[in-house]
Amino acid sequence: MVTAIVDDAPERVPLDDDGSSRPLSSTAFHVRFDRFMDPRTLIRQAYCLRSEQADVVGFEGCTNGISDTLPRYDPVTRTLSIYLAEHLAPDTLYKLTLLAPREGPDVGLRAFDGVPLESSIVKTFRTLADPADVPELEAPPADEDAPSCDEIAVALRTCQVCHGSKGLEGEPLSVPEGFSVERPDLPGLIGRTAHQTQMGNDANTAQDRAARFGANMPLVDAKRSPGNSYLLYKLLAHTPPDPEDTLAENEAKRLRSSLVVGMPMPAVAAVEEGLTAPAPLTQEQLVDLSRWIAAGAPCP
Repeated sequence: MVTAIVDDAPERVPLDDDGSSRPLSSTAFHVRFDRFMDPRTLIRQAYCLRSEQADVVGFEGCTNGISDTLPRYDPVTRTLSIYLAEHLAPDTLYKLTLLAPREGPDVGLRAFDGVPLESSIVKTFRTLADPADVPELEAPPADEDAPSCDEIAVALRTCQVCHGSKGLEGEPLSVPEGFSVERPDLPGLIGRTAHQTQMGNDANTAQDRAARFGANMPLVDAKRSPGNSYLLYKLLAHTPPDPEDTLAENEAKRLRSSLVVGMPMPAVAAVEEGLTAPAPLTQEQLVDLSRWIAAGAPCP
């Protein structure tokens, strides 16, 4: 089962008579899921935004819908952000419908293991009358504050005991467990197929829309897609749960059993061998890693 919460507008605006918020015409929408999603399903055809109020069952029923939207997915926060490429009409009633797949290979939102959104989710809202100074659209601008390559190398320092020049016991590694996350080697992760995902005749070719989610997935996606970057999932699968998070029960276990294989990363299993294990990345570090990938993984 997949459930989601829709949040409109990063800005909080005056409440309507029914207690709902009234967003500006330049608003963005943020949908947070309780499961890790298949980013291949988080496309414009999987939701309908329009001023007509009739119910929408499938995307073919989304007549007169606003198609100029830009979806972005962050697997760390499990959030789909929908940005507008054009302003909504002011003081107008709209309906946003997130589509659950119907039977068969229908367009709709699915978790990474193919489980569909339980049922379509509908949010109805009325935009505010535009102020005199109409705000800019919130279409995702270039993230000028995205972490640098040096900052990412620092965040991944805990991983360097296996993926660096020295091993868990401080001995030099001739081959750092397949790849290195030290600063000079970070560009080599971009577009490189994670060996734990390799399969078929094209095992060495990283794919962004494989027939099965996760097959031949790059360590870091070269097309600015955190949701198609195996390095993030490898870390997320072993991140201690946050009691305040809405992550579905056993979701990390499902991730480990169907996508992320091999030892944990960082290697917490080292404790059982009497070695000093590296600490897991913090939520802030994981968010920074996702932002870095979304910004194109800049690493001059």
